[in-house]
Amino acid sequence: MPGEPSEILMRCFGDGRGRNGHNSLPRKKILAFAAVSNQPCAIQFMNAIRKVKDQDRDKLSFEAMCVFARVNPVEMLGAILMAAKSMKATESALKAIMAHPDVVQATVDAASVGPPVLVNGNPVKDENGNVLRLTHGDVAAQRILHEAVGFLPSKKGGGIAINFGFGRPAEERDPDSDADQDWDEAFPPLGEAIQVWSEEKHKMLEGK
Repeated sequence: MPGEPSEILMRCFGDGRGRNGHNSLPRKKILAFAAVSNQPCAIQFMNAIRKVKDQDRDKLSFEAMCVFARVNPVEMLGAILMAAKSMKATESALKAIMAHPDVVQATVDAASVGPPVLVNGNPVKDENGNVLRLTHGDVAAQRILHEAVGFLPSKKGGGIAINFGFGRPAEERDPDSDADQDWDEAFPPLGEAIQVWSEEKHKMLEGK
């Protein structure tokens, strides 16, 4: 059995030092991520491990658990990776959603009255209990709000015009100049060729 999957799991999920100074196998995290995976190997793995008594399971190596469940440890490592990715992405999204109202309020405060004066991370208040502000409104925060409500146009990427070789437009040609000939030599018209290629492609797709 390959031992690298268990080494990777111990390095990434290591839950402290085991005997002889080595990282102990993070069985709880392995089982937690395997339990939420919908991969067939993970389902087979969990169905088998659930039949093992707790005191026996805590002594099994990752390779032994895979042998008992009759699954490939490399495939099982991939299932655990995808489950961890999905769960952590969901956690990050949930944190962002929960924090967003506070961030919006902080942006509004910064845009309207300016960022607070902080000392050791705490806002400074005047004798009346009001929070001291650096300015009368942060310009960057104001721009964010203006763009969010559509008061200012949002930035758009620059457009790129790509000539696919259909030749120089007739309205741009000059009969008294050699520029059109130079243009045709540098960018030969491909319109007819593209139509032929398209017809041949359809014939190939429709054929047996």
